Amino acid sequence: MKANNFKKSNSKQASVLERLYAQHLTFHTFLDKLVLHYEDMNSIDILIAVRKMNTECFTRYSNILSRTGNINSPTPRSYFNVLSRIPASNMSLWNIHGQLARLLPLYREALATKELNPVVRMVVSHNYDRIIHMKENLLHPLPEQLESA
Repeated sequence: MKANNFKKSNSKQASVLERLYAQHLTFHTFLDKLVLHYEDMNSIDILIAVRKMNTECFTRYSNILSRTGNINSPTPRSYFNVLSRIPASNMSLWNIHGQLARLLPLYREALATKELNPVVRMVVSHNYDRIIHMKENLLHPLPEQLESA
C-alpha cells in the first residue's frame, strides 16, 4: 500500500515539475528570440541576467526529473503561448516584467501541492523567490550597496 501511495505522489510531483519546466522552456525560447532582435544595448545586461536566471530554474527541474526517470513531453499552459504572438521588436522591460508575473501563479499552485517532497519544495520555493526578486528589480534595480547590506 505504501509503495502505491509513493508512486502516486511521485507521479504528481513529476507532473508539477514538468509544468514548471515547460513554462520556463517556453519563456527561454522567447528570451532567445528577444535578445537576438533587441536594439537597446544599455539594458542588454538585464536581459542576459533574466535569461541566466531562467536557465538555472529549468536546469534544476530537468535535473530532478532526470533522476526520477519520469520525463514526459511537457506542454505549456495556453495562456503563456502569448509569448510567440508578440513581436520581439515591441518588447520592453515592462513586458518581460509582465511575463515573469505570469509564472507566479504557477509557482503558487505548485507550492500548494502537498505531494512535493521537502527537497523539491525547497527548490521550487527558491526559484519562486528568485523570480519575484528578478521581477521586482527589473524595472527599478536596487543599488549594489543596498543589496549587500
